[in-house]
Amino acid sequence: MNIEDVSSATSVSDEGSGVSSPISPEHPVERNFQQIRRWFASQTFVPSWLPSALRPWFVGYLLASILPVLMIFLSKLLLYLFPAFSFSEAPNLLLVVILSWLWGSGPGILASLVSTLLLIFFRRGFEDGSGIISYLIIGLMIGLMARQRRQMKETRQRGSEATRQQLYNLFNQVPMPISVLRGPEQRFAFINPLTQQAMGKREVLGKSIREVLPEYASQGILALVDEVYTTGKALTVRELRAETMHYEDGLTVPVERYFNVVYQPLFVEQGVVDGIMIFNVDITEQVQASNQKERLMLEREQERDHLREVLVHEQELRQVAESATQQIQAIFEAIADPVFIIDLQGNLQRMNRAARELLAIPEKVRTRELNVLPRFFELYDGQDHYLPKEVWPQVLILEGTALYGSTAVDIVMHTHDGRVLDLSVTGAPLRGEDGTIHAAVMACRDITERRNLELRLRQTEQQTRESLQALLVLAESLVSVPMTGEEDGEVVASAMQDVAQRLAGLLRSVLNCKRISITILDPHTQELRSLAVVGLPPEQERQWYERRPGFYLSDRIMETSIEEQFSTGNVVVVDMQKAPFDGQANPYGIKVMLMAPMRIGTRLIGILSLDHGGEEWVFSDSEKMLAKAVAELAALILERERLLEERTEAQANMLALQEANHLKDEFIGVAGHELRTPLTTVKASVQLARRQITRLLKLETTLSPEAEKLIAMMQTLLERAERQVGMQNRLVNDLLDVSRIETGHLELHPELGDLVMLIHEVVEDLQALTPERRILFDRSNLGEVLVLVDADRLRQVMSNYLSNALKYSAAEQPVVVHVVLLDTEVRVEVEDRGPGLTAIQQQRIWERFYRVPGIEVKSGSGVGLGLGLHITRMIIERHGGRVGVRSVKGQGATFWLVLARAE
Repeated sequence: MNIEDVSSATSVSDEGSGVSSPISPEHPVERNFQQIRRWFASQTFVPSWLPSALRPWFVGYLLASILPVLMIFLSKLLLYLFPAFSFSEAPNLLLVVILSWLWGSGPGILASLVSTLLLIFFRRGFEDGSGIISYLIIGLMIGLMARQRRQMKETRQRGSEATRQQLYNLFNQVPMPISVLRGPEQRFAFINPLTQQAMGKREVLGKSIREVLPEYASQGILALVDEVYTTGKALTVRELRAETMHYEDGLTVPVERYFNVVYQPLFVEQGVVDGIMIFNVDITEQVQASNQKERLMLEREQERDHLREVLVHEQELRQVAESATQQIQAIFEAIADPVFIIDLQGNLQRMNRAARELLAIPEKVRTRELNVLPRFFELYDGQDHYLPKEVWPQVLILEGTALYGSTAVDIVMHTHDGRVLDLSVTGAPLRGEDGTIHAAVMACRDITERRNLELRLRQTEQQTRESLQALLVLAESLVSVPMTGEEDGEVVASAMQDVAQRLAGLLRSVLNCKRISITILDPHTQELRSLAVVGLPPEQERQWYERRPGFYLSDRIMETSIEEQFSTGNVVVVDMQKAPFDGQANPYGIKVMLMAPMRIGTRLIGILSLDHGGEEWVFSDSEKMLAKAVAELAALILERERLLEERTEAQANMLALQEANHLKDEFIGVAGHELRTPLTTVKASVQLARRQITRLLKLETTLSPEAEKLIAMMQTLLERAERQVGMQNRLVNDLLDVSRIETGHLELHPELGDLVMLIHEVVEDLQALTPERRILFDRSNLGEVLVLVDADRLRQVMSNYLSNALKYSAAEQPVVVHVVLLDTEVRVEVEDRGPGLTAIQQQRIWERFYRVPGIEVKSGSGVGLGLGLHITRMIIERHGGRVGVRSVKGQGATFWLVLARAE
């Protein structure tokens, strides 16, 4: 499709003619001149591709006058160069053709005439006048043909312009927005009034669609335009949603519209897309109406579905109601208690099956028939007094009183068939939606058996109270037994079995049974041991006490839940005639036996067993509760007796241990003093011998090499003996210190001194004795720390700490001493990289003679009595301080002590 710019003017002038409307002249000469000029101008036209300087109408005539002369000279040149060239008129004829087709018939005819005159003048190529005439005729025909072509072109232009004007008028009158985009930039070349109205106040013509409608880029609409321009294929989009920005009162308002859009590509003559024509049909109202219609249809469909759901739900509710009515009717009939429904007139409306059975009413008798029958029951109170009708339960309920719990009414009913029933009546008024009472719902419960049971329970309670009173008297008498002897320490001998025997006899009378036995469990082996029995003949009693050893509870209750019941403190009734007990030996002919666990807390210590021999017996709940209570009391009494025996034994052991420790301390003190005397003599002799050998070596006498070697060996042996004597002396001193501590004879001589200096001296002494080890003590940041202590004893403590650290840590590991100042105290720590201690070892390491097992001595002697740390603790505690250790197994230990700082 090739459409010219429909926005151009409706009338089109000749191309490049520049002709204006003529002005009527005032004189005939001027009028003739204008007519001649107009004729010449009308017989020529200028190609549109020429520059503007060559477009005036007279340029063609000027060329028609000049160019033939040039062509004559060109012909002459051709004849000179090519003598055989016979058609010398061809260039001039070609010039006529060019001028006629490019500038019109006027310049073509003028060129023919000028060329003819020049040919005549030069007489070249013409034998006679026929050649000239032929040449002239051909030139004139070419000019006439050019004129006819011009006329035909003007006719086509006028038709095209008319068609263009008709399309322009048509597009302006079409009731839809139409626009034309031109060029790759898709600039608006034409828009009709409806398009301008849709654009608002935006300037459209000459601008690209991206400049006019930038919001279309994010909506994908410009991509559709680019696709049509690129592919050259028309595109129709229905219900295209577009959000256009409208400017109202300085504000930008987004407006949502819907269009049916046709994108039609425009082609040039070569088939290349030159533009796009866009036809828009605004269907916003239709789409909105359609959407509204769809919403209405959807709402109507939803209402229809809801109505169907309501109908289905109503049907389901009806079915549920019918089912509920049937269930309520079934429940009403299945209620075990008699239920009556009575109206305001006192007439019986409904009653369930239990109510019919209570009143002995046959099924064939309808409920309404009972209202006309004579009265078939009478009501009385608990004292057998007749109840007036105004206090009947149903009358009270119809007056608005709810009967339940504590307000339930107990009555006595005399039925028409002679029965006397104790009843408990409950009920409530049946109210309507307005709150008015319509009927009374009354339920009756037969409590005749409960009344009889309460009577029996009162009797049993009286008997139990009397039995418990007797049992408490026995318990009080047993508890009043003194726990210790007289002031001289004499211990009262335990008579546990005698107490158990007396207890079993009392329990037999309390529980009113034929036989009762108490069996206890050995706390170590869990064996059952016979303790006491009452109710057996002498021979069977002897056999019972002599039951075989290794008799366990599991042997009697295997594959049963009795042990689990015992663990929760429950009593167990065993039927000896049923499995698994019917296959076990039963020498006493027991049919039913009650077994009650005797427990202290959750620990089972024994079993209380009672039976009625071969008599069929059903143990009541009160008997079970009583048996459980007396079993727990018996357990407390027996446990008390056992604790008395253990306490007596423990006291005897404690006295023996104290006496042994006293004798041991006295022995250690005497042995220490006796050992120190020979050790002192030995040490002095060894030191004297070393001095003599040293003096001998200093003499200026020459000794043989063998003598020097022998003397050196003797000196080494004496040094070793002196070290061993020192070690033995230290062990004896430890024993003496322990003895003094235990006997309270350890003397302290506290003086005010500098703790830092004292520790420094101990570190230097040990460093001199063990130069191969590193002992670190940083005192640079410490000033004077005054403490009130016995300096010698504190040196002994620090030596113990440091010696242990050196002994149990590797030679390449240092021992570090820290001093930490607290508020009113000072803390000294000795840290090593030894094997470390467990939590239990950290507690026991301060005990006498305790040595940690399995710890290897890394350096020094491993000889020791396990007294060093015990003595250390006693010395520090005598100074009012405290000691301790921090350690993790395998990561070393830090021993510390804390002393008060002197002010």
